[in-house]
Amino acid sequence: MSKIVVGQQIYANVEKEQSPQRIAGFQTLFYSRSFLSEEEVEEIERRLVYFPSEKDYLKRIFFVTSTNKYVLAQIVPLPEPDQLGRKGRYLAHVLILKEEDFLNHKLNPWVIFQKFYFVKTLEEALKLGNFETGDLPSMTIDLVEFSENLKIDFSLFEGENFKKLALLAFRGKELMNQRKTVVFLGEPQEVELALKLATFVVPTPLLKYCTFDTYFYRCNLVSTYYWGIGLFDSPSKPNLIIVKVNSGEVLSELERNPENAYERWILKELDRRNFHTIGSYKDSAFILTEWLDGKIPTSPSLNQISPEIIPSIFEANSEKVWSKISDKILEKFPSPLASKVVTPLFKSYSSLKLFKKLQEGFSYEEILDLLLEIYASQNYTSPPQSELKTLGEVLNTVDYHLLKLFYLCWKKEYKELSKFLEKLEDSEYTKFLERALKYDLINPAYLVVPKKGKLFLKLYLSEEIPQKRDWLSLVKALLEAKEGETLDLLTPYIGQWSPQVIKKVKDLIIEKPEVPPSFREAINKVAARIHLEEERGIKGWLKSILEKIR
Repeated sequence: MSKIVVGQQIYANVEKEQSPQRIAGFQTLFYSRSFLSEEEVEEIERRLVYFPSEKDYLKRIFFVTSTNKYVLAQIVPLPEPDQLGRKGRYLAHVLILKEEDFLNHKLNPWVIFQKFYFVKTLEEALKLGNFETGDLPSMTIDLVEFSENLKIDFSLFEGENFKKLALLAFRGKELMNQRKTVVFLGEPQEVELALKLATFVVPTPLLKYCTFDTYFYRCNLVSTYYWGIGLFDSPSKPNLIIVKVNSGEVLSELERNPENAYERWILKELDRRNFHTIGSYKDSAFILTEWLDGKIPTSPSLNQISPEIIPSIFEANSEKVWSKISDKILEKFPSPLASKVVTPLFKSYSSLKLFKKLQEGFSYEEILDLLLEIYASQNYTSPPQSELKTLGEVLNTVDYHLLKLFYLCWKKEYKELSKFLEKLEDSEYTKFLERALKYDLINPAYLVVPKKGKLFLKLYLSEEIPQKRDWLSLVKALLEAKEGETLDLLTPYIGQWSPQVIKKVKDLIIEKPEVPPSFREAINKVAARIHLEEERGIKGWLKSILEKIR
């Protein structure tokens, strides 16, 4: 674990001889001069206010200075009166952290209060600093001491009250801008328990807005604003939100509906009581949800997101994810096509794969693959004209053969289709041919092209093709494609042909030397038999007429 350097400050009411400045009263005795400026010391002093009540309560304060230093202070009452017998003396030990240290190491003020030793007596305090210079050396903290989990009583607030409390904490910046404060009613120790629970859901970058004072007795909110304060009794000011610690009630009129991706996620996780998930992954979840909301750009830092948290965040923000996919697809595809593939992508890809794709982008090929699957599920029915036009524009810039072939079929651009088929590899030609024949997309004659006659006939003659075969058109197409040598593959089927087809095919192949002898012989043989049968038929008919005349 890393180590960080922190500054310190001691503030108390002392006698003249106890002061490095040789003056009596409330004052900063020592501070880390290499860490704090005089202006920062004075700013911190203004918040170190303590008024005694019936009991001697310990007070804890957390806030951020105007120079973005994180301040944690513990104030304790001093029982001894001053030399004039006046009571009300107190001692504040202040710890100051740099913003980058607090954020980079995901520190929690309550863990620091739990582990760091704050002095509680004047004797201890006077031993810390240099009386000659008033300096209190900065100190190095080993963060391994602050890595333990915070102990939180989750039974303190339940159900809807816990959700209200969580939203009040998460919306700390919004409340600060409105100068609204959350009042925790109870004794300081009880207030601490409630504050720990409230800030439990808050990611580290937003903790700066959840400033607090656990014992705000007789203090002034106008001069020292805090997000959360501890009081014994309910104040009368209307701008305050009341939290009754003992009864676990949150009396808040704050909008309860989630306003962003993080809130949607946190409310679902609270419903499931997934406290470990929240505690372990809230910072990671915050980065991811900020990205989903479009508040931060895609960057390599997203690769550091804990994979465990992605599915639950995407589930809680399905509409946001869908919109993000749509925006990403629209970067490459016009609207009619983009809208067609967004929902299938959303449903078929896992959250982790979607997250990766939303960062990297979708390739033309994978989107067109999916588009082809969609058309297949619709039996390759021609899409609407607007969609067809957009598809043509995309295919003019992207080399995607299979979809291009279907497009040419739908557009009835048969000459272009034949040219394109001729250039295809055999595997691509076969893949398209199988679908075109199965779904009867086009007259098969348009699918016969040079050098692919055997490939065509292998599929066309298979039992998988449901359509009635047009043998005459087939022979014409094979001859026009100069694939006459493949006609012998039709020989076994000649017996199924009608006399009219046989006669027309015989005429077609008369002067075609490329026609295989076996096919020509079979055609001529069947044609001769047909001729003979026709002659017999005519003679029989004439004979019957003559017999009737006689």
